[in-house]
Amino acid sequence: MINQEAIACRYRIRLYRAEKQYSLTMLSKRLNLSISTLRRIEKGETAVPPHGLEHMQILLGLKKESEEYKNAIENHFKTIIKALYFADYAKAKRLFERHFSDEEGFLKSSFFLDYYLLKTTYLMLSRNDIKHFEDDLLKMRLVEDYYLDKYKDLYYLMNARYEMMKYHLDCAKRYFEKHRAVSINENYLAMNYYYQGILLGFSYRTYQEALRRFTHAKQLFQAQNNFIRVVETKIIQQRLLIYVNNYPGFHRLNEETLHYAEIHDNTLIYNYSLHTKALYYIATKAYQEALDLMNQYHINTIEYYFRKVVVLFYLGHYQEAKQMMEVKSTQVQDASLAAILSGYKAFSSLIDGLPKTRIETHLKDFADKAYASEAYFLIKVAFKLIIQFLEKERKYKAAYSYSKKLLDVTTKMVRWTNEDLS
Repeated sequence: MINQEAIACRYRIRLYRAEKQYSLTMLSKRLNLSISTLRRIEKGETAVPPHGLEHMQILLGLKKESEEYKNAIENHFKTIIKALYFADYAKAKRLFERHFSDEEGFLKSSFFLDYYLLKTTYLMLSRNDIKHFEDDLLKMRLVEDYYLDKYKDLYYLMNARYEMMKYHLDCAKRYFEKHRAVSINENYLAMNYYYQGILLGFSYRTYQEALRRFTHAKQLFQAQNNFIRVVETKIIQQRLLIYVNNYPGFHRLNEETLHYAEIHDNTLIYNYSLHTKALYYIATKAYQEALDLMNQYHINTIEYYFRKVVVLFYLGHYQEAKQMMEVKSTQVQDASLAAILSGYKAFSSLIDGLPKTRIETHLKDFADKAYASEAYFLIKVAFKLIIQFLEKERKYKAAYSYSKKLLDVTTKMVRWTNEDLS
């Protein structure tokens, strides 16, 4: 039976060659092994020869661990994953910092592949932090067969989530389908439905299908007594119910989440529940009621700032809207953020009364970036602003082209709502 150290050497060779850009010939000379033997080791067709294992470990920078240490690491791994699943991020952070803070040490251990997956999962679920795990995930793909053998459930799910974060929507959908086909863990299956609901609802805008996914996720979360995830699911469902004009369903779920937050003294859930209620008021054009709610809570997200700026703008509070735009600055990481930041500039140009040519430039940039983001609420705001401006300037041909584009997007949105993409 091939031991853990030998398995680690096999995959370390593959990564080492990719990192150093070594050919099999170059590495075989350094390890004093034949090219054919090294090729079979890398493919897993043969074990590392006992006489070459120690030499290989030294060259590749791997160390040995006791069986007790290996068992302890595997138990800590499972405990952190469980904490992440139950959205207990504080506990996951404590465990990660206590047992997995020595990154350099782990990358020299025979558990370096497991460490890549744990770190990626931890950062992805608790912090949505692409820049700190993307390199590790790309390395994982070079040794994908290891994860498909040992962690297939989690590996597929994390790849699907990563592709969502990169806005590679069709690729994310394929990973979700792969995961659902092989998943035997109901915890991971619940997360599959949860993230698929987000993908279908907010990227593909297939609201009814997204609601069905969230219903499946909620049932699994409830069966596992994962009440935080149940409430999170209800909060997201509320937004989808607003989009399909199911206001009775929205009010029922909104009351449930507010009640839960009050009983459990959970400020975060309470604020997000008020946030969804504000979205309801915005959807029904009750802007003053939306502003009154927004003044009761604060969520430090780019969407919160953007929504409040829009509400202030529609109510004529231009100076206050301008101040909010100036306060919020963030690094652009994806298409939606790029569109929102462009929207700040567009609103600012209107409020500041810049020359019309500059206003038009900012509005067009906002419209183009909103369209690229595929975020429907951004597209509606941006296109309506540029259409109104162009019509006021009597540029009817340009206004018509944007109107037609907005109509096409809206038509697709309505069609996608009624399609089943699963």
